[in-house]
Amino acid sequence: MYEIDFSEPQWLLNYYHIIGSISLLLNLFGIYLLLFKSNQLDSFKYYLLVFQLACTLTDIYLTFLMQAVTLFPTFAGYTVGILSTWFDVSSSTCVVTTAFIALIQLESLMVCFYKKHQAIATILEIHVLPDIILYTCYFLCVFCPLIFCGVVNYLNLDREQSLVFIKQNYPEHYINFSKLSHFALYVSSPVIYVVFGMAIFGGLLFFVLLLMFTIDIFSMMTNLKQKISKSTYEKHQDALRSLMVQFVTAMLCLAPPIFLTLVLIFEVPHVNVIGEILIAWFASHSSINMISLLIFFPPYRKLFVTFLKRKSA
Repeated sequence: MYEIDFSEPQWLLNYYHIIGSISLLLNLFGIYLLLFKSNQLDSFKYYLLVFQLACTLTDIYLTFLMQAVTLFPTFAGYTVGILSTWFDVSSSTCVVTTAFIALIQLESLMVCFYKKHQAIATILEIHVLPDIILYTCYFLCVFCPLIFCGVVNYLNLDREQSLVFIKQNYPEHYINFSKLSHFALYVSSPVIYVVFGMAIFGGLLFFVLLLMFTIDIFSMMTNLKQKISKSTYEKHQDALRSLMVQFVTAMLCLAPPIFLTLVLIFEVPHVNVIGEILIAWFASHSSINMISLLIFFPPYRKLFVTFLKRKSA
């Protein structure tokens, strides 16, 4: 018999509002810095801008529009955000949309690394990737999220099917489920474990690719210093520092979904509490990203210190 807590986790809902508001302000500040205070990054700032916009959209969707509440250890959950309560958008649609936006966010960061890697490689005339690889990657950036989200949507049961399944398998929870205006239910099956495997493999592949780009960029930077002017080299350095911060925060972004997948696969005790903590962790990554940039990215740090001095004057 599954023990499921149907009460709303008030701490998580409050956290959604708090971290969502903080992230929105920090992301808007980051967009402002990229648009008007990052000329040293040249055209590369627009790739970072796309990533920043994707972060902003992910945070708004997760913390305000969706607000997911898990019903583990069953593969189920419900949503209490603006989309479900005001516009009657189903929880399954919210889940699929969140997955799609999060994947686009990670892919936009990968494009940033690729562009910086190729900009340096072109100058040095080494490790320049052919256009066919670029076009293939662009195709996969569109194809993979659509396929993954399509499979997730296919696995979801509609409300009537879900209630029938619950009545047959978890009759003790039928009344509580029927009281929920919106919930998503996924039946445990070999296919869903294939999806879990895809998620873990995709996350590890993403990490390996970013690591390979990072190592090669650092390797090429040594030779780059002798090929270009000091000012141009410093621009590449600034962009690289920004990417390093983004790399670390991307790992923070990837960790919660992977950990959550492993927790579900191995049926770890107290999975619902762990799931809520991991969701809160994922919702925090954008704020951590901007705070890290303000601390460790020199151009942002100088501007932020100047901003604080003006406010205190």
